[in-house]
Amino acid sequence: MAFLFLILIFFFYFGFSKTLEVYSQELEIVGSKIIAKGNVELYYKDYYVKAKKVELLKDREVIYAYEDVYIRNVKTDFQIRGSFAYVNIKKNKAYFLNARGKFKEFNFEAKRVQQVDKEKFKVYDALITTCPLEDKELALCIFRANITKERALIFHNRLKFFKVPIFYLPVYLVPLGGRKTGFLTPTIGSTTYSSFVYIQPFFWAVSRDKDITFSFEYRKDQMKGIGIEYRQALSKRRTFITQFSLYREDKYKGDWWEGREIYRRNRYRFFLNYRFNNWKINVEELSDPYLYEDISFKKSEITKPYTKSFLTYEKDTKNYFFYFKITHYRDLTSDKNNAIQLLPEMSFYLKPFNVKGFHLSLDSSFTNFHKSGSRSYSRFILNPTLSKYYEIFKLRNYTAFTLLNHYYPDAKGDKFVNTFRFVHSIPQYFVVKYSGYKLNNFLEFRYSFSPKNYQLEVYDFQDEIVKENNISVKWVGNLFKGRNLLDFYINTGYNLLGSYRFPTDSEIINKKLLPVYYNVFIYPLKNLKLWHDGIYDFNLGVWARNITGITASYRSIDFDISNSTFRNSKNKTTSDQLKVGLKYRGGVIFSGIWVSYDRLENKEISRSAYIGIKGKCWELSLDYGRKYYKNKDRYITQIYFRFNLFFKEEIEFPIKR
Repeated sequence: MAFLFLILIFFFYFGFSKTLEVYSQELEIVGSKIIAKGNVELYYKDYYVKAKKVELLKDREVIYAYEDVYIRNVKTDFQIRGSFAYVNIKKNKAYFLNARGKFKEFNFEAKRVQQVDKEKFKVYDALITTCPLEDKELALCIFRANITKERALIFHNRLKFFKVPIFYLPVYLVPLGGRKTGFLTPTIGSTTYSSFVYIQPFFWAVSRDKDITFSFEYRKDQMKGIGIEYRQALSKRRTFITQFSLYREDKYKGDWWEGREIYRRNRYRFFLNYRFNNWKINVEELSDPYLYEDISFKKSEITKPYTKSFLTYEKDTKNYFFYFKITHYRDLTSDKNNAIQLLPEMSFYLKPFNVKGFHLSLDSSFTNFHKSGSRSYSRFILNPTLSKYYEIFKLRNYTAFTLLNHYYPDAKGDKFVNTFRFVHSIPQYFVVKYSGYKLNNFLEFRYSFSPKNYQLEVYDFQDEIVKENNISVKWVGNLFKGRNLLDFYINTGYNLLGSYRFPTDSEIINKKLLPVYYNVFIYPLKNLKLWHDGIYDFNLGVWARNITGITASYRSIDFDISNSTFRNSKNKTTSDQLKVGLKYRGGVIFSGIWVSYDRLENKEISRSAYIGIKGKCWELSLDYGRKYYKNKDRYITQIYFRFNLFFKEEIEFPIKR
């Protein structure tokens, strides 16, 4: 008759570990050997073993398991099932037949798995997937693999999608567990000028602090290229990255050069970024301004208006902040470089320090603006500020007085700025509660004064020096009851000078009441948001900015619509755009579409759409995008097919660029 033995072996007479437990229907002990049969469960050291039959050799720390075997290492969470298992704990060796298991998020099957040492395995006739093993929609089938902690060398790889082979590689080196040497996911696709593009990167983990990525590019009927990127972390505050790509075009002056005044057959990109303590060096140089437009698959690079190279030194201490910068911009919108350079720019900011109850700070800088083929334009700034926080009748107050001293030696108009700005504010925080509602508030009253206007060439915000004599009020609030119900922001004021500049076209309006800036977000339902963002001028009765939108969701559907209108001081519409978006997130199907249309220009600004299918461990999607770029005066269309493998790696196939 079958019966259950429960043995907790803890007597030193037997010489076993105190952590040994055996559950079985039959048990036999012969010296240092334990033989258990019938629904065996064994707990020994870091292992849990379940099988029809288990043999444990105590003196050699060896486990044999037969039929319906399940083994788990509780320390590493390595799990495996099979028909037979041999585990040598002392020598870190193991052997499994007809194995099925899981390691981290990967499920696997193999005819044979051999553990050579602690961190080295050999696998034969295997299948790997993140799908459930009973539903292997996507799987990597391999003939043989040598696996270590750092990498896996796999022979005869076949990627099967619903049992149909879709990809094959005779040998592939895959990095595992972070920075490891191996091939990275390739880019395969086409462009307007090349019917087939293949880019294969290879990653080399040279050491813990440095690595190199090699890339090889083939663009049919266009060009071939090679690239190398070197990265090194010299210390926590010292890093070095450099990248160089070289391209050789297949033929003289391809179609992509049409309409351009320059020509380069050998083209390159050089990038360098070096950070050493307080120093930063960044270099980005292209052989010509059209390189990104011709080769890149990134929208941000295709439409990039300029490259930026700089040398910066920064020193940030408890008492001051200093920086020195040389910046060179390269205009990518034309053959000639029309960008303004900063050669150089220096700034010293003395942080507020206490002087008899007041706080004194100093903002100073020198900037030399330079444009190729034009004159330089220098600016000196010295702005000290005296400020103080204090309370009057339990109300918090803040007062600041700033001397504005600017010098423009190369200016055609005003060369000197000698004026001041006075600011006083009363910022208050308070909460109002009523019948379960909670209204959080920030209310600030502010007065600012500056006595003079200056006619200056404006290069940045520091050149905008105008008269001020304003009283303003700002109110920010949030209404809450169980969930968020309302968010709002309101800012307006009164100009004692009797004039102000209109927000959109900077025209001078000879009135005292300032426009109202505001935004409101209302949440009538949990999945419904109504919002409005605006600027309204009471004097002219004009909405300078009027943006209204609705965001709603129902089950798996999200919907967005917004309309934005901008008007000038003459109440003439300068921009009128409508944006609509719809997104569906189903269990298997997902899709989305967005359209932006300029009604004033009678032109579609952008459109994008995607549709995809989600499986047990994969995603397929088709992405389409079309956008108008004003700086290039043309539309750019991109179509990508994306295949997400095992929710780990995404292969991108550019269909049109």
